Amino acid sequence: MVKVRVQRVLADGNCLFRSLATTSLLNFTGFNCGTGTAPGKEKTIGDAFHNVTMLWIRRLVAHRFAGHDVNMHTKWGKYSLATMFRLAKKTLEKYGTGRAFSEKRGARRNFIAKISPNAPRLVVGDGSHMLPCGLSAFDVSSSGRGPRESFGSYVKRMSRLKSWGGAAECYIASIVFGNSVQVFQRNMLPEKYSPENVEQLQRPVKVLFNVDDRHYDAILTVQ
Repeated sequence: MVKVRVQRVLADGNCLFRSLATTSLLNFTGFNCGTGTAPGKEKTIGDAFHNVTMLWIRRLVAHRFAGHDVNMHTKWGKYSLATMFRLAKKTLEKYGTGRAFSEKRGARRNFIAKISPNAPRLVVGDGSHMLPCGLSAFDVSSSGRGPRESFGSYVKRMSRLKSWGGAAECYIASIVFGNSVQVFQRNMLPEKYSPENVEQLQRPVKVLFNVDDRHYDAILTVQ
């Protein structure tokens, strides 16, 4: 029997990316790594994988928006997002999400540094490059840019923690995942963002958008 439920995520300006992280971690590893915790305050390996996944998705989305051909298989440092998911699955199967870090000095910091994205410097153009949907990145970014904000400033802002993401980032995330990202709202049909001409083998990544408080939460599907 398939069960679907909404899981609230931490409201710290990263809620879209936290929701994408929570749902994709469950899809790829089978584990629910929780609602998220402030960076630097991780107490368990579940907290660590949640925060690191959130960071991977945010950085990949920013680089893909900027015109770089990156996806979840792009290797930055020792890992890609895909290989990080495989490590998470193996680690969580052995220890579970609630395993606390050793009290040894630097244990948490070293573990997180090991699996975090070692992204190259973000180089952003004017947004004239075309995306798979047939629109320029500049046009796609219009839903999130401020009235006087340049494309470059917008993309660099999206790469930083606590910058709110929206519809444009959901579309770019679907390209990064190579899979559908579906955004639900109360009493409305879902918005479905999908990369063109890609066979989708994974379960869709689903999130819920609450219009009243401008907040995203994860939608979890559990068998």
